[in-house]
Amino acid sequence: MNTPQKHSYNKENILLLVCVLIFILSDLDFIVGYIGSTIATRKVETVFFIFSLPLLMYLLCMLGQNKDAKRKALKGTILTVLCFFIIEGTGFFLFYISKGLVVFKKSDTTKEFIKNLMQQEKNCYPTFPASFEEIKINTGDKILPLTGISNAKIIGYNECGYYPVYKSDEYGFRNPEGIWDNERIEVVLVGDSFCLDAIHRDNETYTVPIRERFSSTINLGNGGNGPLTELAVIKEYLQGKKIGYLFWLYYEGNDLADLGNELFPKRELTKYLEKGYK
Repeated sequence: MNTPQKHSYNKENILLLVCVLIFILSDLDFIVGYIGSTIATRKVETVFFIFSLPLLMYLLCMLGQNKDAKRKALKGTILTVLCFFIIEGTGFFLFYISKGLVVFKKSDTTKEFIKNLMQQEKNCYPTFPASFEEIKINTGDKILPLTGISNAKIIGYNECGYYPVYKSDEYGFRNPEGIWDNERIEVVLVGDSFCLDAIHRDNETYTVPIRERFSSTINLGNGGNGPLTELAVIKEYLQGKKIGYLFWLYYEGNDLADLGNELFPKRELTKYLEKGYK
């Protein structure tokens, strides 16, 4: 009497199933992310999606073949996928170069750039974080800066291959001229450098599409701000204003650490937790 043989789940079958699972997940990710991707990205993803379907069917068919055939299929699949990744990476690299997002020449340092710009224009400064420390002024009083320099040209950070230069408003925030004249502010954005967006030009910041719908949008972001500083900014600068929406742009990278610094004993910022303090 012959004993029925059990199906052997050898390592070739396991590897093939892993490849099948990866292709299925990649296709699902393509379907979900297709709508929100750019036109250029869609073209590349569509090619991969169309290519992955026959390869997926091929891997499923190879599950019933012998070990040698499975090994050849795995090697061929891995080499093919690597080739496509190389092609994709090269394509995106050339695309970024054509858009000026990759710069090979050595650019000026921030100090050199500021020095050259200040020789051409007056009242120009680099962006800097608001201070957690009180500053003693000529009268002997102490002040706690909550924002940057007002009515000045501010040089942002070079993270995109250029130094954006923008004009600060009458209170030192990054807003268009005359925005504070509105009695009602439709949208207020509060946060740190994540909110300020000092790495883009004025026509490239995330506030552009917001202001297209809500013209009286105020950005109260500044680099280095923590939650208590942001509360102080709200209390000091929005007094008497009618607010439609107020958004706190929380940055999980350092906001809690900044809060720990702000809560240090005998810090002026803790007074803003008191009702009515201003």
